[in-house]
Amino acid sequence: MALFLLAFPDSVHIASLGVFHQIFSRPFFGAFLMLLGVASAIVGLSIHHLGRLRMIFFLLQYFFLLTMAASSLSQDLQGRYADGVVRPWQFILLDQLSVLLIPILYTAVIIDWRKQNDT
Repeated sequence: MALFLLAFPDSVHIASLGVFHQIFSRPFFGAFLMLLGVASAIVGLSIHHLGRLRMIFFLLQYFFLLTMAASSLSQDLQGRYADGVVRPWQFILLDQLSVLLIPILYTAVIIDWRKQNDT
């Protein structure tokens, strides 16, 4: 998504980036932080000697997942997308359900990954 955001800065008006756009008014800064989150997670996967401290490397990526989920939920509660298109809340909820589920699934995967690597 970060590369798409760099190529098409107006894409911040999609539902899952609405709150993201409010936090980072300049798409390039937000896209850079997204790429930094990806790079940080890759480093966290490759460093084994830090033990549980490796989880720190996943926090930035997790922050973006939560921000996007909060944005989707906000659009749902308002009954309109970030670009102003009005739709019934049920429509937006079903449309954005995957964005809302990603942080939950990400958390489950990280917990499982941590359990496997703690032994």
